[in-house]
Amino acid sequence: MVSILRRMRALKALLHIRVGLGAAVLPAQSANGTSTIPQVTRLHLTYYKNMHEGHHGARRFWRLCLPRLKYYNPGVGMTVKQLDDEAGPAILSIYSAKPSDGSAAATTGALDSYAPPPTESEIVKAIDVKGKDVEQIWAAFKAATKAENVPVAEEDKKEMELQEQLNAQSEIDRQRVAMVRKAKKDQEAMLEAAKAAVAKQREE
Repeated sequence: MVSILRRMRALKALLHIRVGLGAAVLPAQSANGTSTIPQVTRLHLTYYKNMHEGHHGARRFWRLCLPRLKYYNPGVGMTVKQLDDEAGPAILSIYSAKPSDGSAAATTGALDSYAPPPTESEIVKAIDVKGKDVEQIWAAFKAATKAENVPVAEEDKKEMELQEQLNAQSEIDRQRVAMVRKAKKDQEAMLEAAKAAVAKQREE
């Protein structure tokens, strides 16, 4: 039984990474290098470590989107800087391969002093994500990178349905256990009341 529960937890964790906001594939450079979409080389996120002063969305992007992006794009480096100062910036830096004609500026957007500088072959687009929710951050990221959502596989759909069934059954079991415990407590209370009544009669 323990091994089954352990396996279910592992499957649930894997499903959480494969499905949801951030489950997307970044465009790859074409073989002849003629793609008009710059290839993303790495990402960096700076934000305050707690959910205060407009950093809530950035923190959720770190917890939800980055693991899924890494799962589907293992070759893309991803770094994070968690600040101790809530007044600090919340910036998502997207590094891309510099176009061969050198037409793009090296940096666009608000520069993040905590992020690594781009190499000679990179450009970086910095997105100010402070005060934005995770959905807004994800929309801005997709617009900048042209990332494409990964369709949910049939196997994952079945796994999600199974998880929903298990969650529903767990709730039923929880309520049943709660009712049994309440009935036991009520019975114990009635027994104590009866004992107290008998003791009082004897005293009289």
